[in-house]
Amino acid sequence: MSSEIQPAINRSTKEPADDIHPDGKTSQPLTPNVKSPPDGGWGWLCALGGFMLHFVAVAQLKAFGVLLPVLTEEYGTSNALTAWANGIANAAQLMLTPLATALCHRYSYRTVAIPGAIIAGVGMSLSYFATGLPFLYVTYGLMFGLGSSLVVIPSMSSTAEHFDRKSSIALGFCLLGTGVGTFIWPLILEYLLEEFSYQEAFLICGAITFNLLVAAGLFRNLNPKTSLDSSDVEIKISDVEISKGAVTQAVPGTVTKKPRNSILNKPILDKRILTDTSTILFCVIVFFVQIAYQSIFILLPTRGEEIADGDGFSAATLVAIIGLSETIFRLPLSSMWDISFLRQPSRRLVGITVFVFVMGVLVLLNPFMSNYKLLVINSAILGVATAGYMVTSFIVLLDLSGVDLYKDALALRLFASGLSGIIGPLITGGLLDITKDTALSFYFMGCSCMVCVVILCVLLYLRKIKSNDHAVVLVECEQHTHSGVYKFHAGNSVHEDDN
Repeated sequence: MSSEIQPAINRSTKEPADDIHPDGKTSQPLTPNVKSPPDGGWGWLCALGGFMLHFVAVAQLKAFGVLLPVLTEEYGTSNALTAWANGIANAAQLMLTPLATALCHRYSYRTVAIPGAIIAGVGMSLSYFATGLPFLYVTYGLMFGLGSSLVVIPSMSSTAEHFDRKSSIALGFCLLGTGVGTFIWPLILEYLLEEFSYQEAFLICGAITFNLLVAAGLFRNLNPKTSLDSSDVEIKISDVEISKGAVTQAVPGTVTKKPRNSILNKPILDKRILTDTSTILFCVIVFFVQIAYQSIFILLPTRGEEIADGDGFSAATLVAIIGLSETIFRLPLSSMWDISFLRQPSRRLVGITVFVFVMGVLVLLNPFMSNYKLLVINSAILGVATAGYMVTSFIVLLDLSGVDLYKDALALRLFASGLSGIIGPLITGGLLDITKDTALSFYFMGCSCMVCVVILCVLLYLRKIKSNDHAVVLVECEQHTHSGVYKFHAGNSVHEDDN
């Protein structure tokens, strides 16, 4: 992937390079109609749509705890079974993003996002009729989760396409919607449950969810899809037809259009992303960090009850403190990566390593906090670290994959998050059931973060080796150019042209 001596975000690492001639001149690019990112313009509206998505869909799921005791009482079920409605929605929202990516490869972002917004709104509204958990699993869990997943990929990918130097602050603005919504949605749900029944609350939440249609209407492809693309065109030169490597006889000098393949015949993800070691390794890191990140919000209220000192703090206060810290620091911590000194990919990778390390230390220290005040301080600092990790992870992912494969890498990252959302609470909750204490669960989460720090250090070392190798290639190219011989290195192949 791109090294330190290249721009911070290599927007064409996966695209064909321009033709290079021995005299130092470059020919016209192979894709002359591809627009350069404007670093603004309509991109800010894409970022606004991303903010709305995270506010309406992602933050709404985080506030499910307000509904939990009401639904448990109404349905006469356990907390664990009732919470699975939220677990299914989270898993569907994250793990179905590869489907959204496959659709985005074929259709425009807006075409994919608008049906998703409708499905999410209908699913939430139909929860009005839920009289038991099975129906809620389908409407709130599967339908709302699937619909919002179809909006997630278009929101982040369209924003990334429109920005280069300001990509960090743009993506940070998108993610800021989660922090703001984490505060507002619990207040909204508490008010609705006081004034209306839980069924009517679902109906009103469904009406709010339909505002995702506004967000979907803001998404726009920087380079719109055309009726002819590389998979649909057969170029016929002379009496030879060239089509995806196959050579057959053809009518001279014509260009024909092949029938479009069905979406079912196309791969869900671009195959190149599955062979990108750095991106795959980073998604493994995300999986283990997310186990800790998602379990923190589940266990902190219980941890608060263990040492409650009667000073008027509720168990949910600790979660609110983390949310407040995240809201304050998400945008500043994301915008700092646009500073010229920090734009190098390796320095951003160092940054996320530091954030994960601080998360691990604070989680490991949590059981040693002997009173509520220390726990509040721990939670406040932890919110800063989690904010830094969350925004930087999306920026580092863009550095690793390049913008043309970002939607594929994003799908893998979100899939890993969804998988950890299913496995993590089962492990940490199981440890809590066995020990009747949160300490062992916090130790497990802290160790999970520390394992990721080690893997991140390995990833930094591998990128350093690639950076050194690339620098050697550039020096050799420059020496041969001055000597009148052009030597171009592409992998293991070498092409020489003597003048």
